[in-house]
This record gives sequence, structure tokens and C-alpha cells, in this order.
Amino acid sequence: MHAFQRPIATLLLSAWFAMPLSSFAQAPTDEEEPGGSVGQCTKRLQQEFGKEQLQWRAVVYGQLPAEELNVGAVRTDNEGNAWFKVTTNSWRSAAPGYERTTWSDMQMERQAYPPPRRGILNAPGVLESELLPLVGQSIRALQCRLRSICELLVASQGISGGKAAKTTVQPLGCMEEERDTFKECQIGSNGTSAEQAEILSTCLDMRTTLLDHELELVKAAVGQDSGYRVAVVLAGVVDAVITLFQWTLQHTILPAVNLLQSFGQIPCFLSSCDLSFPSSASAGKAFSAPSK
Repeated sequence: MHAFQRPIATLLLSAWFAMPLSSFAQAPTDEEEPGGSVGQCTKRLQQEFGKEQLQWRAVVYGQLPAEELNVGAVRTDNEGNAWFKVTTNSWRSAAPGYERTTWSDMQMERQAYPPPRRGILNAPGVLESELLPLVGQSIRALQCRLRSICELLVASQGISGGKAAKTTVQPLGCMEEERDTFKECQIGSNGTSAEQAEILSTCLDMRTTLLDHELELVKAAVGQDSGYRVAVVLAGVVDAVITLFQWTLQHTILPAVNLLQSFGQIPCFLSSCDLSFPSSASAGKAFSAPSK
């Protein structure tokens, strides 16, 4: 990872952690109604969108291993719980059931989501123009993944009973994918049309907000990454020019500069001596007070 990308990664993690995200896949408790409700479905949608956001950022910006992260870094486990690196090789979480649990870097890596990987913007030795097609393809994949969540929501609303079921979703222009329906959103005959419309509107708002937010961040990151790569190229070119013309600078330009400095020792000609400043003795006589 480039040096400039570490503060960017910290900023992005801070922006993500501010979003509501509890867990990716929670089993319904005994107190929950079978088939789900509006509140349970909204919570599940937040989990699904948060999971896609983490995966997208790992693809574009990369994800360092737990042992290479600085103290204060944030990682997420497979259940969606946030973990903080409090000291070297020590991770703590405020999630229910983990308040007194401490994980090492190795334990964090076994449970972390997403796993470590090199991001598109971490590729060394290439121009920004070579990375832009990959970033564009990743944006398109993110759009398809987010749209499939809302289509999966619509398919889940027609099922009742809270039973596990699979369905096939294919947003317009995207690949077909078979996924499990959301049990929390299986309102079926128990829900009203107003409730179903409310959940669908919430899903569309989440999708639009998340996509717009990530597009603004990736534009800023690509702009800074492009400037960094240009600076690296220019630094290499300047270094090569200085190395190439080192003999010329040492044996031609530097002697000429020394020669120009030695011109001050040559006596002035008559035409230029009159323009010189008077000596201190003559100047004192010229500006002395008149005698009485």
C-alpha cells in the first residue's frame, strides 16, 4: 500500500463504521414472529448492504492483514461485529457476548470478513489509465450486487412462514444468480401492501445513498492516486536526467559558473570606472559640513 493511502484507508474505515451495521446473518430468536416484520427486514437489509460495502472496498482499496494494521484499526468478523486493535496483537469488541473477549492477530484473520487482499489501487508500477477499466468494472459489479438485494427483497416478500427458500435474481444487464431469500422479509399474507411498499422504498433509498457515497469516495481516491503516480514518474525522470548529464554539469556548467565569479577580480575599464561608487574617503569629503 502506498504511503498516501494509509490515511485514506483510515478515513474510509471511519466513514464505514459510522453506518449502522450489526451482523450479516443472525438467526431469529424465539421472541421474533415467524416470517419477519418491517423492523427485522430493515435490519437485514442494513446487514446485506454493509457486507457488500466491505467487499467492494477490499477489492478497490485492498485489505491489510491484521498483524500489519496499526493500533486503532477496525476489522469486522463473519458475524458483522466490529473489532478494534487496542494494542499490538490484541483485538477487542463491544458486541454483545464479546465484551470480555480478546483476539490475537491470528484469531482475527480466521474470523475476519473480508479476507486480506491487494486492492486495485495498490498495484505498483502501472499508470492510472491502466487501472481505470478495472475500477469501472468493479463499480458495475457493485451496482449489480446492490440491485440484486432489492430484487431479492421483492421475491422474499411473497413468501410466508419464515422458511428457507432459494430464488434466482437477475437485475437488468447483470448476471443471473441463485441466492437464499431473506427470512426476516418473508411477510407474505401477514403483511399489508403499505408495509411491503415501505420496505421496498427503504431498500431503494439505502441502495442509492450507499452507491452515491462510494462513488464520491472512489473519485477522490483515484484523483489522489493519479497525482501520486505522476509524481513518482516525474521523480524518476528527473533522477535519470541528472544521472545522464552528471558529467556535463561537473565539467561544463560548474567551471563556467566559477569563471563568472572570477570576473570580479578584473580591474574596471575607464568607461565603467566612472559608474562605480566613490570611495569612502571621497564620499566623506563630498558630504562634510562647510567650514566657517
